Amino acid sequence: MFCDVWGKFSPRRRAWGRHMFTTWQREYAKHGVSTFPVTITADGKKPCVRNYLTMGLRASSQLALKWPDAQSFGFSCGRQNRLTIIDMDDTDPKIIAEGERLFGTSPLLWRTGSGKFAMAFRHNGEGRHIRPMSSVPIDLLGGGFCVAPPSAGATRPYEIIRGTLEDLDNLPFARIPNEIAALPRPSRVPIGQRNESLLRHCR
Repeated sequence: MFCDVWGKFSPRRRAWGRHMFTTWQREYAKHGVSTFPVTITADGKKPCVRNYLTMGLRASSQLALKWPDAQSFGFSCGRQNRLTIIDMDDTDPKIIAEGERLFGTSPLLWRTGSGKFAMAFRHNGEGRHIRPMSSVPIDLLGGGFCVAPPSAGATRPYEIIRGTLEDLDNLPFARIPNEIAALPRPSRVPIGQRNESLLRHCR
């Protein structure tokens, strides 16, 4: 099977090609990060598999056999991979300085497929907060998933612009601004009570 890919890209980018996902699944696995294939279309990004948020390294390696040539892939944020991502939703490089002012500096920084920026930190219990501060277009991803470099993106490749995957082994904790730290964390649904809790929420 082959996971759909969005767009055509320069042949100079040697990161793409046959066995793209197989190659990079192994590289991320060396640092304890489980990855899975992702479809990127004009409508957004969608994992090609189920249970991707709880996927371990063994399941990830099996996916590399099933989708060896997938050109885009991602990883879950949070406890599973011990990663928190600061997603800076702006193509102006000045957003990097603002993100570092708020959250600290990470040795691993990349440009996304839409020309925006993201940096990785060691997960420290952070939740997933989209636009937690209205003044800046920055998301705190301590949950959900994130597309990983060097995936093929919507208009360009995801590209590491500072650091290497080796830095995944020694990431610092993010500095969480007070206004985000004060936000309530989402409560978990107890095992066996999903359907009842969902019904109450819908009401």
